[in-house]
Amino acid sequence: MKKLKPYPAWVCLDCGDKASEKAGNNPLCFICSTIHLGICGVCGEKKAVTEPRDFFYPPFEGHKRTY
Repeated sequence: MKKLKPYPAWVCLDCGDKASEKAGNNPLCFICSTIHLGICGVCGEKKAVTEPRDFFYPPFEGHKRTY
């Protein structure tokens, strides 16, 4: 069995949109989001990131949901 990574604390807009849309959520339907330059917990790239809640806590492939 493959060990899953912890659920990411910070997610870039690309990864968040992709996972949220795959989960059946309407992408970019949040009203306000605070972003900063950081490391995405999904793709590992340095990009503009925000919290996964802004994408309705979607399931990220290879990551364990903690709730």
